[in-house]
Amino acid sequence: MFDVLGLWDYDDPAGSRERFMAALAQERDVVRRQVLLTQVARADAGRWDEAYPLFDRAVQARARVLDGRAAAYSLHVARWTRARAARALGRHDEALAELRELARTEIGAADDYVAEEIEANESDLRSMGG
Repeated sequence: MFDVLGLWDYDDPAGSRERFMAALAQERDVVRRQVLLTQVARADAGRWDEAYPLFDRAVQARARVLDGRAAAYSLHVARWTRARAARALGRHDEALAELRELARTEIGAADDYVAEEIEANESDLRSMGG
């Protein structure tokens, strides 16, 4: 059984990251590998410069799996997460381009997190005078 939540200890992100990396080393299923990559990057949250490349790898891996709504939603979440990391790194133009593209999709138009993240980026830019 594939139990990602069982690997998480939210009080110990570093330990969680180690468990995800160990599981990733053993996992051969492409979808499960994508999920594990995303969890590694989430465990790295706050260390956005290290997490961003993992989010990017997760997007690239998910983009290769294009079967059905679940795959489309998985790609959407990976792209949103990468955009969130871009904002944390101050890469607002990159984040906004990704988010606005997501907002034009059926999934993105229905996702309140996309709209919230667009607003957060725009707010950051306004506060920076941009």
